[in-house]
Amino acid sequence: MADSMTKFTLPLILDSVFYFVVTSQLVFTKIICTLVVPLCGAKYISNEVLTNENPVATGEPVRINKKGQSLTSDLRLFEDLSPICESQIYCQGEVLKDVQLARIFEDSKTFVDKKLRFPEREILQRYQALKANAGNRGLTKDDLKKFVEDNFEEAEELENWIPPDFTDRPALASLVADWKYKKWILLLNQIWKQLGKKMNIDVLVNADRHSLIYVENGFFIPGGRFLELYYWDTYWIVRGVLLCDMPNTARGIIENIISIVQRFGYMLNGSRRYYTGRTQPPLLIQMAATYYTTTNDLGFIKNNILTFEREFQFWLNNRMVSPNKQNTVEPFPGQGLQCNDPVSIPGIPTSLRNSTQQWDFPSCWPPLQAMVIQGLDRTYDINAQLVAYNLASKWVFTNYIGYSRTGTMFEKYDALRLGTPGGGGEYRSQTGFGWTNGVIFELFARWGNLLTSAEASVQINPSEGLKRL
Repeated sequence: MADSMTKFTLPLILDSVFYFVVTSQLVFTKIICTLVVPLCGAKYISNEVLTNENPVATGEPVRINKKGQSLTSDLRLFEDLSPICESQIYCQGEVLKDVQLARIFEDSKTFVDKKLRFPEREILQRYQALKANAGNRGLTKDDLKKFVEDNFEEAEELENWIPPDFTDRPALASLVADWKYKKWILLLNQIWKQLGKKMNIDVLVNADRHSLIYVENGFFIPGGRFLELYYWDTYWIVRGVLLCDMPNTARGIIENIISIVQRFGYMLNGSRRYYTGRTQPPLLIQMAATYYTTTNDLGFIKNNILTFEREFQFWLNNRMVSPNKQNTVEPFPGQGLQCNDPVSIPGIPTSLRNSTQQWDFPSCWPPLQAMVIQGLDRTYDINAQLVAYNLASKWVFTNYIGYSRTGTMFEKYDALRLGTPGGGGEYRSQTGFGWTNGVIFELFARWGNLLTSAEASVQINPSEGLKRL
């Protein structure tokens, strides 16, 4: 392949992401800022100390204070922020601080997902009494462990749920030519039954004892440690669910998010009280658009249009980021991403900086793959579409190899090791996985007749591509 068609550098990748954003009416500042740090206002600039009087509450642009410190390493940055919710256990207060700093649990999410055995006020009174009895000695780790055991419990908040419209053989499978991939697609479809959950009524009746926020309809958790409804995960989950012939389930999931928007004015990061004040890229309108395109259910759109508008206005009023004119464009290291190189990486990493954090190199995240691949594809430029296909082929293959080896799908993958989950960050690699499966279903819906499991880098050259794409 000629050099002009084989070397697609970062600017073209960014153009493809921008095209995805425009065509789907999506404001997605964080992804652009992650890829081109110097162009961004400040809020998402990596390795900068950020300052703002109250960024969570005001939504004002965040200003750079100084360089050279890690955002996650200096807890003083967060001392002046308003509490994210009123709970003195799940969101703020001595109990939360002491238990988490003592590292009683390997995963920091474990404690805040527990149910209270008693009313919050009573637990706080018990804790004050315990500290008073300890006096100058202070509380030991064993004291804290016992206090947690006595006052918190592992609740059965979620019940297993199989969607009524689930089918073992979705029509999507008929679009897949490769027999190994076809078998794999049918196995991935079965994972919906593992991820399907419905909330126990106790979450509604005793809402003050749970961090989980009740929603009425069944939904799909992402997987692993994530045992709640998430925002942008659900976009790719809904698209995958629709491709697996479950329109009623998709509608119910969207209705869950609508109910949270109606309660809070926006969709939280996830359906937990400690996610109040946080959100994720705004994709509710895109979910509804995908549902309508698939079902022609105009009544659903009419009934909920005011909620869609309400959330849209929330983003316009509270989550706008203003560019800092003093920032200058700096070149990225390297010679660009060699997207069509047969020996290149099997996915697009989030950044080219290996910080040991999960949102940096070498982790490759499914939603970002979808944005790049679909953005290139939707340019309708044959060169860009060839790159899109070849990126899709590699991404599908690394997912397939990972599943073949382990029998599971991962939250993210490693850009340097075929079929290997990504790592870094605060928790271990998670399995499941909702958005990963959704993206795979999307790629097969687009190129199922071409994708092959025969080898790691099955590519289409320009002359053949002009005939097949």
